[in-house]
Amino acid sequence: SNSTNIIPYMSFYTPDQAGGIKPPSAIASSSESIEKARDEHHDLLRPHSSGNLGFEKEKWVEKSKEDCECEEDGWEEEAEEEDWEWNGDKAQELFDEGSKAIEEGQLVHAEDCFYTALRSRVLYYGRLSPMCVSTYYKYGYVLLYKARAEIAPYQDWRKSRTSRDDTGSSKASGSNAREDDTEKDLDLAWKMLHIAKAILEKSPCDPVVEVLTYCSLAEVSMEREDIHYSLSAWFKALAILEHLVEPDHCRIILINFHIFLAFKSASKIGDAIPYAAKVISFIKSRMQKLNKAYDAFLAVEGDNIPGAEVSSEKSSLDNDKEFLATLLNEVEEQVNKSVP
Repeated sequence: SNSTNIIPYMSFYTPDQAGGIKPPSAIASSSESIEKARDEHHDLLRPHSSGNLGFEKEKWVEKSKEDCECEEDGWEEEAEEEDWEWNGDKAQELFDEGSKAIEEGQLVHAEDCFYTALRSRVLYYGRLSPMCVSTYYKYGYVLLYKARAEIAPYQDWRKSRTSRDDTGSSKASGSNAREDDTEKDLDLAWKMLHIAKAILEKSPCDPVVEVLTYCSLAEVSMEREDIHYSLSAWFKALAILEHLVEPDHCRIILINFHIFLAFKSASKIGDAIPYAAKVISFIKSRMQKLNKAYDAFLAVEGDNIPGAEVSSEKSSLDNDKEFLATLLNEVEEQVNKSVP
């Protein structure tokens, strides 16, 4: 669906009308569960747009060899004039198909869709055109989550390995190859998101796209063990978002949680603890608002509310509260482990 709202109104119990979080119905209390929920709902503020930023009839810049190439790991050859023809509808179709593939967990197919859509738009509009920024973001985003999907089984295997026999050596060789592919995906994801960031810094754009780009850059940087850059990106995302939503908005809670984890990973416990305190405070505030908004909903609607609607809204509220409670437990456990 298309929406012109910067942050879509998602449910009745968000008084600020700034959107909410819609976590899974059931989620275990563990770091892995927090990551899973974050992954599934990464785009809490995703604008429901087509990927275009407007109806621009003229090319942003004239096509050139530099505009038609992606450094190192992207496309390498400029399309021949007779072999390539701009097809905006096709590029849009690929963008939409890639977005749907992400929702369905088909990350390889999504990667192919966004790669082709991005190449087409870059060839037509120019490498640094604002018309390409959403596609750069989506391509980088899917590369990040594809890399994560590849990392998980490799990490599990490393934990379970106790010896290096012949079979183990063979597995190690295969795992090393997968690790190389994963590193390439992460490197390319960082490049794509960095280009999106460069465009956003020079051209006015939807601030939500900036938030999402910085958040993805922060996540990629953590995967690449660049904690300093990750923190820088988280802080930039937070600075923008604080002007868009209330302090206890779920995305702000999650960003503060990631800042806490980043400082903790850098063994800067003194810097990490204040952000954990913020997360705890914001979660408690958010849960109080959810309860008050639900009570207000019942008071206003009274007996006119169909039972099914009440049940649906209560279920949605319970899911949100369950997610926040899980996150609260996780933060408190992390703090207890960090403080002697």
